[in-house]
Amino acid sequence: MSSDKVTFKLLEAKLIGTDTVNFRLEDGTNVKIRVEIDKCAIAENFKNPDGSDHYMINPSIKLTILPKSKTFTIPRDKINVPRSPKPLPDNLIRWLRKMVGKATGTFYRRENNQNFIYVPLSLVEDTYFPLKHGDKIKFTIKGKNLKIEVKKWRKKS
Repeated sequence: MSSDKVTFKLLEAKLIGTDTVNFRLEDGTNVKIRVEIDKCAIAENFKNPDGSDHYMINPSIKLTILPKSKTFTIPRDKINVPRSPKPLPDNLIRWLRKMVGKATGTFYRRENNQNFIYVPLSLVEDTYFPLKHGDKIKFTIKGKNLKIEVKKWRKKS
């Protein structure tokens, strides 16, 4: 290794006490200074002229000034106003629902007279699927074709 290069070993820095110092200026302004060590290391092949270890420390300092009035101004055009999202058009919602929206399940009856309806994962993972684990559901037989309607059951108050 060349003698004109200094090798450093990285060190972990552990905070002792608080990382923030607070000052109150005579005009009532509060000043907070927060200090953190981003990187620190000790030289392995170099010493200070007095023989002590040589450290490389990269601190980060955050300075916060809170005026006595606790007010400040900025130009209006610099204020970021969040835009409300536009609702999706009905035809797009219908198209998205058709992407999954339907699936073929299976009805099971066990020997102990318990009945189950299997709902395919592709339908359950659809973002419009209205049920969550443990929800109560209501089944209704409708029409001449004996269609089964499934709805989330809501307790009447």
